[in-house]
Amino acid sequence: MPSEPRFEPIRIEPLDLPAVAAALCCRFGEPYAEARRLTSLHELLDTSRTLARALDDFVKTGGEHYKGVHCASDMQPDVDRLTRALTQWSESVCAASVTYRAWQRGVHVGVYSPPDDEAVRLHSTPRLADVSSIPFQSPTA
Repeated sequence: MPSEPRFEPIRIEPLDLPAVAAALCCRFGEPYAEARRLTSLHELLDTSRTLARALDDFVKTGGEHYKGVHCASDMQPDVDRLTRALTQWSESVCAASVTYRAWQRGVHVGVYSPPDDEAVRLHSTPRLADVSSIPFQSPTA
């Protein structure tokens, strides 16, 4: 029996999505920060499209199985593809959220890589609620 693929848990904080939405609607002004914003959001949009396709495939295949259509294979490839897409999407949500929250604090962020432990991530990146009291600084031209 083949071993099952191992995937990391999918972790998104409740405030990650509002931070991403805010990052989509604003401009950072400073060129380096704006480049980081655009890069992280481009990745997020790509992984969102991939996730949408994986969900659509999963639903189509699952619907056929549910209706009793007998097929020669199981849904494992669909499950693997969906799991991979969810993991990549959650990582891109976290990266875009970290980029936005760092910009809110005035911190320049390097390349985001998911931590090994959720506690590390929670301690290393503040929640949006922790930085929401920082006044918005409009970009200067």
